[in-house]
Amino acid sequence: MSEQRLNPVNLAISMFTQIRNEIGEDETLGSKLRHRAREGPELIKSLGLIPTLSFYYAKARDAMVGKGDKESKAYALYLEAVLLYLEEVKIVKGIRDIFSQKPAEGSEKEIHEKMVNTLKDISGKSYIAAKLLKPFLIEFKRLCEAVWERER
Repeated sequence: MSEQRLNPVNLAISMFTQIRNEIGEDETLGSKLRHRAREGPELIKSLGLIPTLSFYYAKARDAMVGKGDKESKAYALYLEAVLLYLEEVKIVKGIRDIFSQKPAEGSEKEIHEKMVNTLKDISGKSYIAAKLLKPFLIEFKRLCEAVWERER
């Protein structure tokens, strides 16, 4: 993998673009994602990586199984971006499988098991994962702030 491809800023831009395309014109969802992006780095700093990811998973769970409201979807989009970045830098594997799964393809229990296993995988590497995440999260936050208005 090229150094250019693993650049956290480039990955943030790429993932942000994908999410922006997925959200489309839904400004409410974009504003909710902006809020998640603003709070994420501070939560990781104060609570730690695994507790923060667990919190985001709890909030995103409904959206991950095809249910939930825009709030749940915003948590899911942010969690997906963070975990995909960690997959790109080889901290974890199988993230694309979790988020590309349609509810009919896998049960809620299966998605839950995969997420718990992912959190276990990250926990042994959480110090380095948090360090690697910092520049990505900052750039992702800046992009969200540039595109979407503050949540009302």
